[in-house]
Amino acid sequence: MKNTLAALAVTALFASNTANAQANIIASVATSKMQYFNFDEM
Repeated sequence: MKNTLAALAVTALFASNTANAQANIIASVATSKMQYFNFDEM
């Protein structure tokens, strides 16, 4: 039981970390695109 609980905890942490990484990548791409649009307007 303890082994399965530990495995579930590790997988949950890994899933949340990858989700945060994907959110950061999407946010950085969005901000870079916004900067390009601002330069085009200028």
